[in-house]
Amino acid sequence: MTTNKSNFTYMKKLVISILFVLQVCFAFAQTGTGFSGKVVDSKTQKPLQNVVASIQNSNLTEITDAEGKFVFKSVPSGTQLLVVKSDGYKDQLLSIDVEQGKILDLGVVVLEEDVTEEQQLSLVTITDNDLGDDNSGSESTSGLLQALGTFTSIKRCFSTSSCL
Repeated sequence: MTTNKSNFTYMKKLVISILFVLQVCFAFAQTGTGFSGKVVDSKTQKPLQNVVASIQNSNLTEITDAEGKFVFKSVPSGTQLLVVKSDGYKDQLLSIDVEQGKILDLGVVVLEEDVTEEQQLSLVTITDNDLGDDNSGSESTSGLLQALGTFTSIKRCFSTSSCL
Protein backbone atom coordinates (compact mmCIF):
# COMPACT_ATOMS: atom_id res chain seq x y z
CA MET A 1 0.00 0.00 0.00
CA THR A 2 2.88 2.35 0.59
CA THR A 3 4.02 1.96 -3.01
CA ASN A 4 0.60 3.09 -4.26
CA LYS A 5 0.70 6.08 -1.94
CA SER A 6 4.25 7.01 -3.01
CA ASN A 7 3.30 6.57 -6.69
CA PHE A 8 0.30 8.83 -6.15
CA THR A 9 2.48 11.48 -4.46
CA TYR A 10 5.05 11.22 -7.24
CA MET A 11 2.38 11.60 -9.93
CA LYS A 12 0.84 14.53 -8.09
CA LYS A 13 4.22 16.31 -7.95
CA LEU A 14 4.85 15.52 -11.61
CA VAL A 15 1.49 16.95 -12.74
CA ILE A 16 1.97 20.10 -10.66
CA SER A 17 5.48 20.56 -12.06
CA ILE A 18 4.27 20.15 -15.64
CA LEU A 19 1.45 22.64 -15.09
CA PHE A 20 3.90 25.14 -13.61
CA VAL A 21 6.27 24.79 -16.59
CA LEU A 22 3.37 25.20 -19.04
CA GLN A 23 2.19 28.32 -17.22
CA VAL A 24 5.66 29.87 -17.50
CA CYS A 25 5.81 28.99 -21.21
CA PHE A 26 2.42 30.59 -21.85
CA ALA A 27 3.47 33.72 -19.96
CA PHE A 28 6.56 34.11 -22.14
CA ALA A 29 4.59 33.36 -25.30
CA GLN A 30 2.20 36.23 -24.57
CA THR A 31 4.98 38.75 -24.07
CA GLY A 32 5.76 40.43 -27.37
CA THR A 33 8.74 42.42 -28.51
CA GLY A 34 7.89 45.87 -29.77
CA PHE A 35 6.46 49.24 -28.84
CA SER A 36 3.29 51.31 -28.73
CA GLY A 37 2.37 54.97 -28.82
CA LYS A 38 -0.28 57.61 -29.37
CA VAL A 39 -0.20 60.24 -32.16
CA VAL A 40 -1.68 63.71 -31.52
CA ASP A 41 -1.93 67.05 -33.34
CA SER A 42 0.60 69.60 -32.06
CA LYS A 43 -1.92 72.47 -31.84
CA THR A 44 -5.08 70.79 -30.60
CA GLN A 45 -3.49 67.82 -28.76
CA LYS A 46 -6.33 65.72 -30.21
CA PRO A 47 -5.61 62.13 -31.28
CA LEU A 48 -4.99 61.61 -34.99
CA GLN A 49 -6.70 58.65 -36.66
CA ASN A 50 -5.39 56.78 -39.76
CA VAL A 51 -1.80 57.93 -39.31
CA VAL A 52 0.73 55.53 -40.87
CA ALA A 53 3.43 54.25 -38.51
CA SER A 54 6.03 52.05 -40.19
CA ILE A 55 9.44 50.63 -39.37
CA GLN A 56 12.08 51.55 -41.93
CA ASN A 57 13.68 48.74 -43.95
CA SER A 58 10.87 46.33 -43.04
CA ASN A 59 7.31 45.57 -44.09
CA LEU A 60 5.94 46.31 -40.60
CA THR A 61 3.23 48.98 -40.72
CA GLU A 62 0.43 49.97 -38.36
CA ILE A 63 -2.42 52.49 -38.70
CA THR A 64 -3.55 54.54 -35.71
CA ASP A 65 -7.04 53.87 -34.36
CA ALA A 66 -9.72 56.43 -33.38
CA GLU A 67 -7.76 57.21 -30.19
CA GLY A 68 -4.54 57.80 -32.17
CA LYS A 69 -2.95 54.61 -30.79
CA PHE A 70 -0.73 52.08 -32.55
CA VAL A 71 1.03 48.90 -31.37
CA PHE A 72 3.85 46.87 -32.90
CA LYS A 73 3.99 43.43 -31.22
CA SER A 74 6.49 41.46 -33.32
CA VAL A 75 9.53 43.65 -33.88
CA PRO A 76 13.11 42.39 -34.06
CA SER A 77 15.14 43.48 -31.04
CA GLY A 78 17.78 46.19 -31.53
CA THR A 79 17.65 49.75 -32.81
CA GLN A 80 14.71 50.42 -35.14
CA LEU A 81 13.69 53.57 -37.03
CA LEU A 82 9.99 54.43 -36.79
CA VAL A 83 8.46 56.72 -39.42
CA VAL A 84 5.16 58.38 -38.48
CA LYS A 85 3.39 60.24 -41.29
CA SER A 86 0.04 61.63 -42.33
CA ASP A 87 -1.20 63.94 -45.09
CA GLY A 88 -0.92 67.59 -44.10
CA TYR A 89 1.65 66.90 -41.35
CA LYS A 90 5.45 66.78 -41.18
CA ASP A 91 6.89 63.27 -41.00
CA GLN A 92 8.41 62.17 -37.69
CA LEU A 93 11.44 59.86 -37.59
CA LEU A 94 12.15 58.21 -34.23
CA SER A 95 15.04 55.92 -33.25
CA ILE A 96 13.86 53.21 -30.84
CA ASP A 97 15.86 50.61 -28.90
CA VAL A 98 13.68 47.50 -28.85
CA GLU A 99 14.37 44.98 -26.07
CA GLN A 100 13.53 41.29 -26.39
CA GLY A 101 10.32 40.33 -24.55
CA LYS A 102 9.23 43.91 -23.80
CA ILE A 103 6.60 46.23 -25.26
CA LEU A 104 8.02 49.75 -24.88
CA ASP A 105 5.50 52.59 -24.42
CA LEU A 106 6.66 55.58 -26.50
CA GLY A 107 4.01 57.83 -24.95
CA VAL A 108 2.74 60.67 -27.14
CA VAL A 109 4.11 61.31 -30.63
CA VAL A 110 3.31 64.89 -31.74
CA LEU A 111 2.80 65.73 -35.41
CA GLU A 112 3.07 69.32 -36.61
CA GLU A 113 1.10 70.70 -39.55
CA ASP A 114 3.10 70.98 -42.77
CA VAL A 115 2.62 74.63 -43.71
CA THR A 116 4.80 74.30 -46.83
CA GLU A 117 2.08 72.13 -48.36
CA GLU A 118 -0.50 74.85 -47.67
CA GLN A 119 1.80 77.56 -49.08
CA GLN A 120 2.29 75.60 -52.30
CA LEU A 121 -1.49 75.33 -52.72
CA SER A 122 -1.90 79.11 -52.48
CA LEU A 123 0.87 79.93 -54.99
CA VAL A 124 -0.39 81.95 -57.98
CA THR A 125 1.57 82.13 -61.24
CA ILE A 126 0.89 84.92 -63.76
CA THR A 127 2.56 84.70 -67.17
CA ASP A 128 3.35 87.49 -69.66
CA ASN A 129 0.25 86.52 -71.61
CA ASP A 130 -1.87 87.25 -68.53
CA LEU A 131 -0.39 90.74 -68.31
CA GLY A 132 -1.15 91.79 -71.89
CA ASP A 133 -1.67 95.43 -72.91
CA ASP A 134 -5.34 95.14 -73.74
CA ASN A 135 -7.85 96.27 -71.13
CA SER A 136 -9.81 93.02 -70.97
CA GLY A 137 -6.70 91.05 -69.94
CA SER A 138 -5.75 93.42 -67.16
CA GLU A 139 -9.32 93.61 -65.89
CA SER A 140 -9.62 89.84 -65.73
CA THR A 141 -6.20 89.55 -64.08
CA SER A 142 -7.16 92.21 -61.58
CA GLY A 143 -10.44 90.41 -60.89
CA LEU A 144 -8.61 87.12 -60.44
CA LEU A 145 -6.15 88.63 -57.95
CA GLN A 146 -8.94 90.29 -55.99
CA ALA A 147 -10.85 87.00 -55.84
CA LEU A 148 -7.72 85.19 -54.64
CA GLY A 149 -7.14 87.85 -51.99
CA THR A 150 -10.71 87.42 -50.72
CA PHE A 151 -10.34 83.61 -50.76
CA THR A 152 -7.05 83.80 -48.85
CA SER A 153 -8.53 86.08 -46.18
CA ILE A 154 -11.58 83.81 -45.81
CA LYS A 155 -9.30 80.76 -45.54
CA ARG A 156 -7.12 82.53 -42.96
CA CYS A 157 -10.26 83.51 -41.03
CA PHE A 158 -11.42 79.88 -40.79
CA SER A 159 -8.01 78.41 -39.99
CA THR A 160 -7.27 80.86 -37.16
CA SER A 161 -10.86 81.28 -35.93
CA SER A 162 -10.31 85.03 -35.63
CA CYS A 163 -12.77 86.44 -38.13
CA LEU A 164 -13.64 89.53 -36.13
